[in-house]
Amino acid sequence: MGIRKEFEKLPEIANLISESDAYFADESIYFCDNDFACGYLNGAWYVFQEQQKKIDAIKSKLSDIYDASDED
Repeated sequence: MGIRKEFEKLPEIANLISESDAYFADESIYFCDNDFACGYLNGAWYVFQEQQKKIDAIKSKLSDIYDASDED
């Protein structure tokens, strides 16, 4: 499952998308009629991506540690 699908499954995000008829476009931002909803969604999406980068970096480091321990 892609990262955006995970984001859109969050209850608060799913409700906001549904209530504001938001849609994802240009592979980077959400559009909708409500300026507040769009600002909230796009801000939350940015933060979610940044947190995912940190998680991915930690997973990579853990993988490197496990790979190094297998060599011993």
